[in-house]
Amino acid sequence: MVLVHPATLKDVFMNQNELERRKWAESHQPRLTTNSQAVEMFGLKTFSGLRAFLDKNGVECYFFTKWTGTIFYDYHQTLAVADVYLLANPHLTRIAPLELESVVVRPKQLPRYNPNRFDIPEYGWTTEQFLDQWSIDNMKSPIKDILKRAPSVYKMKSKDAYSLIRILIDPTDSSYRISGYKLDQMMFVNAIADITSDASSHKKLTEVTLTLYRTTSIGTLDPSHVVRVIYELLSTNKKTR
Repeated sequence: MVLVHPATLKDVFMNQNELERRKWAESHQPRLTTNSQAVEMFGLKTFSGLRAFLDKNGVECYFFTKWTGTIFYDYHQTLAVADVYLLANPHLTRIAPLELESVVVRPKQLPRYNPNRFDIPEYGWTTEQFLDQWSIDNMKSPIKDILKRAPSVYKMKSKDAYSLIRILIDPTDSSYRISGYKLDQMMFVNAIADITSDASSHKKLTEVTLTLYRTTSIGTLDPSHVVRVIYELLSTNKKTR
């Protein structure tokens, strides 16, 4: 017989409750975030002074009888403060699965790449030439989807476009890395500022781009192209594909 420690059962129960709170907070108007979810936005596991810190930075907190003893914060206000915090603490990393989901196109099988057969032109390459470089047939559909949603890919060098799309297909795959010098994060921040005009788009683009910057090797690619492609992917959704 396998015995489960009471503390383990408590953790499972608490995780289920947290999941329910997060789903409820996401559907709330305005959108809210739970305390633990807010901590994750800062790239931390614990943040003992979170409430005071957010209050100092003008973030509103909420309490509801449905969730006794639980603090909720305004999602977008918290995200904006966390963005500034992460810029000042580049060693921290935030994973943003909900936002990245708008960018990532997940295939059933990851592609293999043979540099020796990558012989298409650097610029002016066609969709057909580009697709021929991927060794798995079921990759053709998601790649076409990315090319359709983010036409700025065509302005990139063919090998850079391949590398970017390879990362966007699965940012969590640490086995694929682009060799080269990693550009400063501020170059990507500046590129974001050049593209976005409204606050909402700026926040979302910043979160996704900097998450990818910290967790993948896109920092070796031209930020003006990378940010533009991510922006175009975020600006489209499944309804417009």
